[in-house]
Amino acid sequence: MPSTQASQAEPVEPFLDCSWTPPTDSGPLTAHTRINANGRIVIPAAMREKLGLQKDDSIVMEIEDGVLRIESYLSRIRRIQAEFAHLAPVGGLLASDELIMERRQEAQLENESFERARELRRIRDGFGTQESHTGTGAASVPKAQAEETKFA
Repeated sequence: MPSTQASQAEPVEPFLDCSWTPPTDSGPLTAHTRINANGRIVIPAAMREKLGLQKDDSIVMEIEDGVLRIESYLSRIRRIQAEFAHLAPVGGLLASDELIMERRQEAQLENESFERARELRRIRDGFGTQESHTGTGAASVPKAQAEETKFA
């Protein structure tokens, strides 16, 4: 339980200059508040709740036609997504997903082409025979036998 000294030391000035009008179903939520000496304003709890704002949340503020607009980042992202929803493809595949899929297909084709060229070089150079893959060809002959045949 906090002591009375701690509660007296906390600034309460911003809360004294704030009043709000309870929300009605037909009208907007309004409040009257003042700017304190530090340039701070208090957003009433009912407004913070309606905006979904919590302590330490980041907000975006902008002025348009003399009106200060305050919204959370999450709210702004959702609003912008809703504004551009008509541009999203019907199938739900985003352009970025299509691009990623194309790049993966290109990479796969490039890898397959590289592997085919590598196998052709191995065959051309005599290393691509069936015996060399099964271990029964010249590659699996012990070193001593290979030297014998070399000098014979």
